[in-house]
Amino acid sequence: MEMTTFQKGILGIFFVAMIVGVAFFAVQRGGDGKSASEVVMWGTVDADLMNSVSDALNEADYNLGIKYRFIEEDRLVQTVLEALAAGTGPDIVMFPSDRFMELEDKFQRIPYDVLSEREFQDTFIEAGEMFMDYDGIVALPIMVDPLITYWNRDLYSNAAVSRPPLFWDELPALIPALTKTDGTRTIYQSAIGMGEYQNVANAKNIMQALLLQSGNPVITRVAATSNRAATFDAVLTRRFERALDPASAALSFFTQFADPSRDTYTWNRSLRTSTDAFAAGELATYFGFASELPDIQRQNPNLNYDVAPFPQARAAAAKRSFGRVWGLAIPKNSKNAGSAYTTMLAITSQAGVTALNADGVLPPVRRDMLTTPPGNTWGRTFYDAAFTVRGVYDLPPTESSTIFRDMIEAVTSGRAGADNAVSRAEAEMDTVISSRVNVWAE
Repeated sequence: MEMTTFQKGILGIFFVAMIVGVAFFAVQRGGDGKSASEVVMWGTVDADLMNSVSDALNEADYNLGIKYRFIEEDRLVQTVLEALAAGTGPDIVMFPSDRFMELEDKFQRIPYDVLSEREFQDTFIEAGEMFMDYDGIVALPIMVDPLITYWNRDLYSNAAVSRPPLFWDELPALIPALTKTDGTRTIYQSAIGMGEYQNVANAKNIMQALLLQSGNPVITRVAATSNRAATFDAVLTRRFERALDPASAALSFFTQFADPSRDTYTWNRSLRTSTDAFAAGELATYFGFASELPDIQRQNPNLNYDVAPFPQARAAAAKRSFGRVWGLAIPKNSKNAGSAYTTMLAITSQAGVTALNADGVLPPVRRDMLTTPPGNTWGRTFYDAAFTVRGVYDLPPTESSTIFRDMIEAVTSGRAGADNAVSRAEAEMDTVISSRVNVWAE
């Protein structure tokens, strides 16, 4: 069978690698005797799905040998670090972007003379650029799960509101029409699930999106150099040359919907979770991930809902949103780096990305695949959302969630104003970074 353009490209890449003498990509037989074409891969995606991806790629003549192990997300980092410390572990790790800070120093870089910056940026969405370093690429993006808007068509129609807000400044005017209370101001229908933390699904991620749109990346990364490792810095209190403090403004906007003294009051912590409220038809607007679509359908097959883009800041020069991104990386102690890289190229090919997203819900991470969305009601919205996602560096989930919870609840409880809550959150982030940096770099 004639080789595809992609397969020829792989051969070309390895030829260039041999010419420039990049030992990292020398295909070799591992010390455990496995063949060069067989790689061990650990990740958080269901094993049956990854096996089907492997089968689909082999049917497309990629001739791969993938031994996959599923690991729960909350155990992934510890399992990988313990294996690497013992001199064992996989040839490829699939990880979500919120574990990048803990793992990135453990991964080999793909040199830019093997996979150039231009080729990487032309192939993958902008969110994947968080995996780029000064001396090469840390990981190849494989999946993206963007935040989008779910809205109840019946509740909007009953209120004579034609569509959900496309811009945040449209939202306050919609609150009175979509919020229903009884004589004691007890809320029995909410316009939007925002304002609190405990019963607002994805509260941290919604805040991260607001912060991105306000111009604050929360945590910045100073790339590594030949003399030092990469460093991270919490920047919540920085203004970034803006007249107002972006983080305080974002926090004040988010929490206003839980303030009984405001006209925008529509949510409180006594309500059921925003996920359950939306499924029950009690919440008009829900911000959730694209991957939540099947769960919403299962919870209430009769729910009359639609999807829309995540709202944006009207004056913004470019659209920004939050999304989780998964990457594929090669640990530094892999003895099978050449085959691992070949396998990663195959998985991130059009055939691999298509097989990985067998249910057709998540948008692809490849730019060339986003031009043709599926012919369903949500495809165009989800595909367009992938272009707006930006990579966000994050602390370990447990610590990060606690900091965001405390920041939000400090304001909603009246314990602190937005400025003080943001300052404390930044200090707590820096404390986590300082206490964990030596562990991450070991």
